[in-house]
Amino acid sequence: MEEGGKADNLATVSSDLTEKSAAIDPRLTECPVCLDQLRHPKSLPCLHTFCEECLDIYITQKPDTLTNSFPCPICRLETVPVDPKEERGNWAKQFPTNNLIVEMSKMCSRESQVYECDPCKKRNVRNIAAKVWWKEYNRFLCDACLDKLRDVIDDDHTLVEVTSGQKFLSSTSPTCTYCPKHKKETDLYCEDHQSVCCSTCIAVAHRRCEVVTTLSEHGDKVRSSTQIQDMRSELQEVAVNMESLAKHIKRQTQNLGDGRDVVMEQMTDLRQRFETHLNKLQEDITDELDTTYKEEKKKLDDMLNKCERMYMGIKTTQALSESDVIQDDDMQMVSFLHRGCLEIRSCKNIMPQVVQALTSVEISLDYEDALFMDDATPILGRLHITRTRRGFLFKQLCHAEAKEVGKLCIKTASDQKRCQVTGLLYLSNGHIILADGGNNKVKLFQENGELLDELPLQGQPWDLCMVAKNTVAVTMQSKQLISKIRMKSSKLKLYRNADIKTGKPCHGITYTDGQYVLTAALASEIYCLTKDDLALHKLTSYPYYLANDSISNDVIGSVYTSTVDDTAVFRLSPDGVITEITKVGLLKGGNGVDVDGEGNVYVCGRISNNVVQISRDGTVRELVNSEDLQQPYTLSIYGSKLVLSNAASDTSNHITIYELF
Repeated sequence: MEEGGKADNLATVSSDLTEKSAAIDPRLTECPVCLDQLRHPKSLPCLHTFCEECLDIYITQKPDTLTNSFPCPICRLETVPVDPKEERGNWAKQFPTNNLIVEMSKMCSRESQVYECDPCKKRNVRNIAAKVWWKEYNRFLCDACLDKLRDVIDDDHTLVEVTSGQKFLSSTSPTCTYCPKHKKETDLYCEDHQSVCCSTCIAVAHRRCEVVTTLSEHGDKVRSSTQIQDMRSELQEVAVNMESLAKHIKRQTQNLGDGRDVVMEQMTDLRQRFETHLNKLQEDITDELDTTYKEEKKKLDDMLNKCERMYMGIKTTQALSESDVIQDDDMQMVSFLHRGCLEIRSCKNIMPQVVQALTSVEISLDYEDALFMDDATPILGRLHITRTRRGFLFKQLCHAEAKEVGKLCIKTASDQKRCQVTGLLYLSNGHIILADGGNNKVKLFQENGELLDELPLQGQPWDLCMVAKNTVAVTMQSKQLISKIRMKSSKLKLYRNADIKTGKPCHGITYTDGQYVLTAALASEIYCLTKDDLALHKLTSYPYYLANDSISNDVIGSVYTSTVDDTAVFRLSPDGVITEITKVGLLKGGNGVDVDGEGNVYVCGRISNNVVQISRDGTVRELVNSEDLQQPYTLSIYGSKLVLSNAASDTSNHITIYELF
């Protein structure tokens, strides 16, 4: 046979083997989102079609606002899925498939389809275009592979030339494959390796295998056995199990969705009931607040009117006392003197009565902060009214005297060491809260000495200051942080996760204008914690304690020093300027400091063993100085009451209360 003879039987593609497709505009099968050919096309009710994947991404990326629809990406028509209760990620699958687009895509793909050479693909050589189709074995061959297989192709075999736009139908003839390595027909079967081989493969790679038969013998063996039937039975069993598993997963998904819907409905109902309760609570508290305010204001207005009438009468009498007519007329002078004496006597009688009836009324909303409290049942809200009767001084405090009215033992049954009270607060309701650095506790007492509560701390507390109505800040100088304590119903609780790190030692503390001002005593520094920075003020001695002047909003500080002409008490203005209030003299070793409502300053002299009072005009006088006063440590004042602690070992377990008069 002449060379190339077996390849001369190239035939023209017949009508039963090829199929021409109509010319279709490819843009009709493009997705308007990704601009690629539509994959799994899904049609919306507005008849716009998108890839299922593109539509799913578009839906799931829309903000989830609990709606049951979405706008069409093209015409913006509001579109409702088949089952809105399904998750948004499943909405795209619910829309119908556009079969017309599917068929059009197939026709377009056939028009541009390029067939690759099968032998080259098996050798992992891709994109080699086929030139002929070998009908009997349904194989596409390139020119190179056609030349290699000329000896295999019989004269009666059909080779069809591949042209664009053809559809090649698979042959019904028995298929035969060729070994890609040895280019021989694979007609043998190795049962040891369960693989189809050619004769060269058997001779080289399977020569030690025990059972090697022809492919047809193995086929007869399989047909005569129950392997196919067994496989079908197992396939059926696996299919049933897989179907059951899929149904179970679907039920679980449905149950999950139903559970979510139930919880959402419960949350909506809970929110409505909670809002109803809050509205009722607000209405009740508002009514009680208005009633209390009107009652207390009426009492105060009556007292005020009585005082103002008497004040105006006194001022009139004062003015008349300077009149020349009274000085010249004996009768009028005697009558006026009698009138003035009656007014003085009347005022002296009425003032104690007014003071006795006068109470300090404080109104606050009592509620539980669920973010920081551990109570299982938080208090939603109730009106808390505190009425406190306080003494009143009828003369300026710079001329007042102090009288001891009580001494409280602050050592409790659980204390292991001697008490060391380094921080004191006299509260408006008559309670006294103190920092016991000797036993690492904060304690709460009544004025009569009854222990209300004590809070153990993980470290040594030093000083205290009020931050809010029921919130106290305490410095933990060894740990370099500030802890916050909540006073609730005569109980002390530590705020969780609310510690503030100071970054340096902290002793004295006060809270003013929304920020903490502290002292690092041994470093002779005063600093304030702000949101952005750490502001410092350097002194020459040891500033231990601070207090806030509510009138000027200044910070008042004491300095522990006994050096003559050193600053003993200073004032720090809001703009950061430090001025001297008094020098070392009558006061030595300044410790605890506080400021009353009139701006008078009270300071403990730990070395001078006294308590001094400094008026706003700078007058310094000794307020407390007795033999029982040993190393006064710190103090706190409210109204006409002053509470004081001592550092001496034989008096440190007690605090003393003084009345100013």
